[in-house]
Amino acid sequence: MKNSMFGKVATGLLGVTVTLSACGKSDSSSDDAATTTTTTDTTTEVAAGTLALVPSIVLASPTGATTTTALRLADEEPDLDVEDPKAAVAALDEAFASATDIKGCLVGLGRKAPQARNTNCYGPSVVYRNHPDSTSGDPSPAQMPSGDLGIFDASETSGEACVAAKMNEMTGSIRATVKESIETGKRALCFAAVLGKELPTAEGEELDLTEDVNTALTEIAADLDKKGTLTFETIKITLLEAAETGNVFQTDVQADIPKGSIWTRVVTKKYSDTHTKGYVWGVLERSESGATLQGAPSQNDPHVFSVIYEKDGDVMKFEGTKSVAQSTTDKSAIEADPTALFESDKRVRVASTGNPGYSHVMASMDSATGAGEMIFMWTAGGAMEEQRTLHAKVTVSGETRSGWGYFGFGPKLGDFRTLVKAGTVTDTQQSIEKMICNWAGPNHSHTGITYAQKQVITFTTDKFTATTNHVGFAGRNNCGQGVTSSTFEVAKGNPGDTVTYAAWPTFSLIDISTGEDKTNLQSVKSLLLDSSL
Repeated sequence: MKNSMFGKVATGLLGVTVTLSACGKSDSSSDDAATTTTTTDTTTEVAAGTLALVPSIVLASPTGATTTTALRLADEEPDLDVEDPKAAVAALDEAFASATDIKGCLVGLGRKAPQARNTNCYGPSVVYRNHPDSTSGDPSPAQMPSGDLGIFDASETSGEACVAAKMNEMTGSIRATVKESIETGKRALCFAAVLGKELPTAEGEELDLTEDVNTALTEIAADLDKKGTLTFETIKITLLEAAETGNVFQTDVQADIPKGSIWTRVVTKKYSDTHTKGYVWGVLERSESGATLQGAPSQNDPHVFSVIYEKDGDVMKFEGTKSVAQSTTDKSAIEADPTALFESDKRVRVASTGNPGYSHVMASMDSATGAGEMIFMWTAGGAMEEQRTLHAKVTVSGETRSGWGYFGFGPKLGDFRTLVKAGTVTDTQQSIEKMICNWAGPNHSHTGITYAQKQVITFTTDKFTATTNHVGFAGRNNCGQGVTSSTFEVAKGNPGDTVTYAAWPTFSLIDISTGEDKTNLQSVKSLLLDSSL
């Protein structure tokens, strides 16, 4: 991989289609979708066995919509035209399963990246005046930067509840990072199928496709020129374990793809036709400024991700973690041995220094009904920073989908990961422990108060709307609880803008130290996955 920072360590690829998106029933959420394969007469059996290593599992946000639009996959128009990523998964599954030659495995390669979604109701940039926590004179006017104020407006202009909109945005961010790697993995296994290669049958045996695939790609170089670079340093499938409870396969791919480079690894165990478990590791690096690679980092630093999943019948549990490799040590690890970036519990390692921008999502979803629960934690900074946290749950009764969502701050990232690695997360661990209302303002304190923002939501037509809102607070250390200030005012905007100041919202946060709301937030342990196979 001459144009990337990845060295000659040849490990990596994935067997799970990870789509953090809308929920509801989807044919692509069945393992059978990956095994009902149509190719030439001589490769049908091989294709079925090979593509079965890439189970089409749709990872869903419980607060997503269900709208599906058309998907274009023509060579001349390699763009996604789709609102529901499940449609993209289903279309690519069908394309790979019906491929009869190498060219058929290139469908969708090099298409433009989908536009990132921005949630305007959450954490806008605001200016304020007469801050009551200031101890050094009046700082008016001054700014609280974007991202620090949680749910500021109860809904988007579309009417979508803010907690749902932000949850969908954040899950989409992990989806974007993981998506290209997953498609590369499916593409590599598609190559194995159309080349008529048989899977390993003896424990420790590996199938190395690297030379055969690169030779075949050379023969269709003109088609590759239209789509962009696609070269493989390694494509290997290894049978790690042959067991009565199910074989454990590891699929490794290292590749240069259009405008970027990928290293990923997947280990998958299929216990039965309805029970699959595994994990995915990956590193995605953008190779040029302004690249439109799907999921490319917003900066040149590589993004590191992991996904742990278990699908048993209609129930899908998953965890996704992501961070940015910033330090020289981490970047050297990518060059020498990318596996050093991951912990023994299969999750991304948290850097002890720097600002890795770590994200962690955990969820349990029922693909038959669309019911589910999800916790999304993230930091913009380092390991000893409190995690911003969204926690939502949706239940289904007949045709009614309803639930609740909270926003607040959870345990510090480093402390939480220590508990997870040690297996000492307790049954009473809360996803949200407090609300910090003055993250970076005058004399700011992160002690917070034992309250959180909460919205009760219901699905109407094409989105979740809020039926009850407890989101109001003032951007000061006590969140405005029990006090008011007639002079402390706020307006959306930036310094220098012409704005109209108004009073901060009246305090209406929910006490999470007792009762039902405390109980709702104590599902962290139940959503964590055991990564052993």
